[in-house]
Amino acid sequence: MNKLISVIIILAASTVNAKEAEKNNLIKVPIRPECKSIFYPPDMDGKSRKWPDYALWDPSAAKPSAFKDPRTQNTFYVESDGRHLAAINSKGKLLWVRNPFEESEVQCEYRSPHPVITEIKIFENPESLKFSEDGPKLNLKHKFIMIYFDSSQFGIVDQENGDYVWLGQN
Repeated sequence: MNKLISVIIILAASTVNAKEAEKNNLIKVPIRPECKSIFYPPDMDGKSRKWPDYALWDPSAAKPSAFKDPRTQNTFYVESDGRHLAAINSKGKLLWVRNPFEESEVQCEYRSPHPVITEIKIFENPESLKFSEDGPKLNLKHKFIMIYFDSSQFGIVDQENGDYVWLGQN
């Protein structure tokens, strides 16, 4: 049933005309050709479909927020675009500003044409992650936070340098 609801929502959003999009403050976000099969639902009836080159996105989904890590006293601020993440130490010094989604190796958007950060949590056990030899190298002496996007994609951020490691999607 959830897949059916998702298909209906995506189809409805894809067929909204330009006037409705403008009236509702929706933004056309391009979907790359190689990502269409991931972003749009599969053809249920076996007919070939030409999916749009864009999806409509509601920018009100992006909200600023903050999270203070009690282990380090660093504050992590999600900027108003929902994509940029800033780290500020306990003395108020800006440590770094990064855009984890765009800097990562995530190939395609998933469920949202413009994923935004919705949640930040402490990530305690980086040593529990197993990567292939050519995968990311984590400095296990550093502290990490977990970030979640509204697309159900998630990963960890190294507090020292802002490096993001994409872990998956639900």
